[in-house]
Amino acid sequence: MRFYFFVAGIIMRRFLSIAFNAAREILRQPIVLILALACVVTIWLLPVVAVFCLGQEERIVRDGALASCFVYGLFLVVACSVASISRQIQNGTAASVLSKPVGREVFLAASYCGIGLVVAAFILTGILASLLSVRMAVMGILTDWLVGIIFLVAMILAFASAAVANFRGHNFCSSSLKALPAFLALALFIAAFLNPAGGFLPFGETGHGQDCSFDYWASGVLTGRHAVFGGFICWKLLLSGLLLFCALAMLAAIALALSIRFKPVVVLFCCSLVFFVGLLSDYLFFTLAGGQVWAQVCSAILPNWQSLGIYEALDLPLSAVWRSMLQACGYTFFYICALLCLGFLSFREAEI
Repeated sequence: MRFYFFVAGIIMRRFLSIAFNAAREILRQPIVLILALACVVTIWLLPVVAVFCLGQEERIVRDGALASCFVYGLFLVVACSVASISRQIQNGTAASVLSKPVGREVFLAASYCGIGLVVAAFILTGILASLLSVRMAVMGILTDWLVGIIFLVAMILAFASAAVANFRGHNFCSSSLKALPAFLALALFIAAFLNPAGGFLPFGETGHGQDCSFDYWASGVLTGRHAVFGGFICWKLLLSGLLLFCALAMLAAIALALSIRFKPVVVLFCCSLVFFVGLLSDYLFFTLAGGQVWAQVCSAILPNWQSLGIYEALDLPLSAVWRSMLQACGYTFFYICALLCLGFLSFREAEI
């Protein structure tokens, strides 16, 4: 029994080593930083567009923020799969790793886990930016620019700290991607103390000196005249972020399986096709096709993003959200397992 635990420990150490090395190598790629920065900047600018949507500012910003994370995440998973598998096969890194007592299945699964770590970091950054952006959108064609300035300062400080780390010998791209979510989390913590009227209300302090519009904004987030920490933050975006991670994890599995045999352009085209067909899955296979047998088979093979309920989680009660999240996580788990099994079969016969 001890022998089996010893062997399992060795395999697990090798697995974790490959996974963290793959994630570290991906984080050093400039394209990953560019996509993350473009996503954050896009989300930061969304409240400017939302001022033209009277009465629907918060909904427009939050839906746009999730859509931005999803679209930029599509390009991210393709870039990650190319950097993790295709590039390692081309430059001989995969051959050197597999020459050691490491199976191809362990190498592929660890590489996918490394991609998953990068995707998780990207989703965390995007959701933190989304929480700040939704907080910026105030009812009545107004924008809380104080939160916007805090948001912008957090981005600047993140890159400043990355520049300092680069001066000390660390990789700039990797340091930026590590510092960005940390500073955005700090900005969100500060914004959680603020109200849309520009006041700073810590725990237990009453809102003296606020105009009547503050009472309108603060409906449902005040206890008597005391501020509730984070009462103006749309915390349900965290649940949508988990569902969004499930969607990108499925796309990452598809991109990883394709990158074993095909070039990056083909992988990007196929993933984009799966992305758009998955958005229209219910309409294409059940409304137009009438739910025929072939349509049901296609619907089962291609991922259905609507079944994850990414946007519905923002409007459902919490009890219903947890039920749908468990179903979505189960659907994602079995779908990823099936794709990785196909990837194992393809990678077993690939020339390294």
